[in-house]
Amino acid sequence: MRYIFIFINVFGLLEAQNFRYVPEDWYIITKPGAITAIAEDNFNLYFATENGVYRYDKAREDFQYDYTFSVQLEFPKITHFYFDSYRDYFWMVHGEGISFKSSVSTNWRDMSLINSGIFSIYEIGDIGSSPEYFWIRSGAEFIPFDPFSGLPADWEDAQNEVDFIDWGHSSQGNAGYELEISKYSIEGDWTVGLHKITHKDGRTIRVTMHMEDDEGNQWFGTDSGFILKGWVHSSRLKIITIGLLSENVTEAYFDSEENWWFTDSRFKRTGQFLSFNSLHQTNHTPF
Repeated sequence: MRYIFIFINVFGLLEAQNFRYVPEDWYIITKPGAITAIAEDNFNLYFATENGVYRYDKAREDFQYDYTFSVQLEFPKITHFYFDSYRDYFWMVHGEGISFKSSVSTNWRDMSLINSGIFSIYEIGDIGSSPEYFWIRSGAEFIPFDPFSGLPADWEDAQNEVDFIDWGHSSQGNAGYELEISKYSIEGDWTVGLHKITHKDGRTIRVTMHMEDDEGNQWFGTDSGFILKGWVHSSRLKIITIGLLSENVTEAYFDSEENWWFTDSRFKRTGQFLSFNSLHQTNHTPF
């Protein structure tokens, strides 16, 4: 991900209140990359991607790039993202280890796998929680931890809660297996296959994982940053775009209805024209 910094050499400017950076005042837009995990708390769904975390407000039905879980923390390669509803704790497995925090805290703590029997984060299949413990599934083993300290717990004390574990949803875990979407249909120029949807121009979106939220809605992550959403008692899927479709933006436009439009002109960047085949579509698509 590329960042551009602009410095203005005006004495005292950086101290002015109007120029201080406040994350809540900005709407950040990026190209998501593949969806790797989905979590849910009382108010939001969280979609972990290759380029950060997107938050979906369930009341407003609106997606936003989550600054706190993304840019501020700089966790690379998030593979598991979980909300422990028993204690209101967030857990992340990422390229540098395992981190956790309370939902009301701004500080993340690092969890050690020493004495747990797990030697690498790549051995982690799923993470979850029960009334008294945090759990990691590694192969066929379920390993308990103290949910507040992150230290290994005694199996003899914890084994009675195995049947009460609420597991997370990750493309690396059970949520990434046995994906079946052929029973659904999508409006537009799409064909629904077993694990993918294909556009009439040959482009393919592959499903990476599945999650059912507390309201019974079906969510499918994909390898292209799109999300497929299904509803209770419905066989229809909707394609949702949560970020930019391209890493390149050559034009931005703010219309009279206060909508932002972003586009990438290959001609402006390279001097080459795109094929006009994509213009002959019966319905609009993310492409």
